[in-house]
Amino acid sequence: MPIANNAKMLSELEVSDASSSSQTTATTTANSAPLVILDAFRVKYGRQGGPRGWEDQIVPKICRLLDLSPGWDSYKGEPLKLDAGRFAIKILNDIMGPRTPIPQVVPVSTGGIQFEWHKMDYDLELYIAAPYDCELSYRDHTNGDSDSITLSADFSPLARQMVRISH
Repeated sequence: MPIANNAKMLSELEVSDASSSSQTTATTTANSAPLVILDAFRVKYGRQGGPRGWEDQIVPKICRLLDLSPGWDSYKGEPLKLDAGRFAIKILNDIMGPRTPIPQVVPVSTGGIQFEWHKMDYDLELYIAAPYDCELSYRDHTNGDSDSITLSADFSPLARQMVRISH
């Protein structure tokens, strides 16, 4: 059966089925692209509708990172891993408020994603390698205050920095 037909068949599966790890393995093609899960991700997070603030700008960028070809960076760069993309949206959903600036979206060659906020003399970066495997870095150029914090279960340092960037 041609790959295009396989992709169509796989993409018709239920969205709820796409969240299990066994589904991930079962839906990879010869080139290891998780077609069902990618389609399910787009269905869930790329839905049509009116303006939703940050989602309208960020979700399409995340979907494009999922579609990157292996070696996209002229080396051995991997496309964004689906679980990292889903977790990134969950994190943004929890931290983005009406006054929070839209972050820059940066692909990471290991299959992760980084969000960056640069506001006046303050830089904030959130690197997401995988769910609950994150790193927060910030620097205040006015007083030299800076830190790099590993985030795995307690995301309160991120919440504190988001309050600062959102004012």
